[in-house]
Amino acid sequence: MISRRLRSIAALFIASTIAATAQQESDSTGDVALRGRIVLEHDLYQLSADPGDVIAARRPPSLLRLILNPVVSVGGISIPFDLMLTVPESATRGGAGESLADFVTNPANSIGIAPSMDWATLSLGSHSPRLSALSGGDVTLFGVGTELSPGAFRLVASAGSIGQPGGFARHALMGRVAYAPDGGQIGINLVRVRDDAGSLSEPGPAMPAESFTATLDASATIGPVVARGEFAGSLFTRNMLASKIDGAPDELNALVRQRLSSRADIAGTLSLGIERDEWGATLSGEYIGAGYRTLAYPWMESDRLDVTLASRATLLDNALDLAGTIGFRRNDLSQTEGAQTAQVLGSLDANIRAGDLLSVNAQYANYGLRNRFENDTLRVETVSHTASVSPTLTLATAPITHVLSASAAINDYIDHNLITGRDASNHTVSLSASYSGALTELPLDFSLCASTMTNALAIGDVTTSSGSIGLGTRLFGELLRLDVAALLSRSALGAETPDEGVGVELRAAWRATASLDVTARGSITDYTYGGARTGSTFVERFLRTSLEWRF
Repeated sequence: MISRRLRSIAALFIASTIAATAQQESDSTGDVALRGRIVLEHDLYQLSADPGDVIAARRPPSLLRLILNPVVSVGGISIPFDLMLTVPESATRGGAGESLADFVTNPANSIGIAPSMDWATLSLGSHSPRLSALSGGDVTLFGVGTELSPGAFRLVASAGSIGQPGGFARHALMGRVAYAPDGGQIGINLVRVRDDAGSLSEPGPAMPAESFTATLDASATIGPVVARGEFAGSLFTRNMLASKIDGAPDELNALVRQRLSSRADIAGTLSLGIERDEWGATLSGEYIGAGYRTLAYPWMESDRLDVTLASRATLLDNALDLAGTIGFRRNDLSQTEGAQTAQVLGSLDANIRAGDLLSVNAQYANYGLRNRFENDTLRVETVSHTASVSPTLTLATAPITHVLSASAAINDYIDHNLITGRDASNHTVSLSASYSGALTELPLDFSLCASTMTNALAIGDVTTSSGSIGLGTRLFGELLRLDVAALLSRSALGAETPDEGVGVELRAAWRATASLDVTARGSITDYTYGGARTGSTFVERFLRTSLEWRF
């Protein structure tokens, strides 16, 4: 099956190339035009370990990827194609299927066509209908969809499957109707998602679920203030195999069959913002009820309230940019998880520029979490502080252009838990520096990088250091680019024998013609374990070759 797919992808690449070449050689000034790109990549990977079970392979031994993005224009109709196929399917689906449907709906693949004309677009295959933040967002479906924008109106409708690696087949229906005059909009969003309970022969602990979500979103500009908001309601069934609820209203059963595992809840967002050339500020809030769930966003955190203030300012004739946020979050609003927690989050970012010579970036972030238990071993209270400063110096001289950069960062994580606090708390210091230079008279550039990080834990200090040196050149009038780099790494816990790694990377990029690029990138990494796995080693070899043709 895999070999047939490899041959099919190669044949498709050749056929696409021939078709595009024939089109270019035809009447390019007529009503039909073709443009786009074709990319063919091949990866080879090899792992040698001693002993053999010291480390698992991180890649398949061979991987072929085809990316095809042609756009056909016929009169006033534009027809873009989006094709990305990956063979084999390893690490993308649990029990990777062998059928054509499994292959084309695989999350690692993308197959779509979206013809459009004026205000109408039809999507076939992989596409992302644009809905609101609390309904469907821009989740990717494999199916059919349409988007119509007559005047100030916008209509979106899509039906298809949502890729779920190793999960039930998940099918979705979603749509949006909106009116968007100048300065604002108002829209209604509907999303219906349902798992196919019979799509897994061995479902394990997973249960098929379904949800129905309806939201109303709006935005408006009132003087200098831009207001945005959304109100949402959801019906969610955690287990479609649970017993049905007798006597449930027919109106609800028509949307989602009500069962013992069904729940209804609401959510909402509201933001008020002012944006000016030299400053801006936005105050936003978000509430997600404990039972609110839309399967278009399966990982959305519920049962919380967030309030955030974000602001920015440009000062000193654009020499100083400041941006900051302060936020508050309350979790477990329903008090069903045992302990309600409060979080405080803050950040500050500053960019300082001294002409073209020097720039400095400084950042600070704070994260705090606390519950209501004060004098109890169940108390949870953590505080995390992160601060960093990163200067960059650029010196442009006649023979060489120099760029020097450095970074220093400190992270403190303090756990005030009476029992585990000492083991969980840690202090991290990171330092890094880099230098790059480029000759102005010769096509040659070089770089040096070094970094170290020390993490102070209760069991001892973990120290990780790395360094690299690189050299690059351009030949044949910029047609060929060659790069080589050597890398070293070292990691140790306390006084234990450190892990050590050494690697070499090579890269070549050739502009064969004005429309054809050929690249190759290879690496070899030799890693020896220290005290953690004395005597264990592994060697990784990786090679990626690619062809990109633009037409």
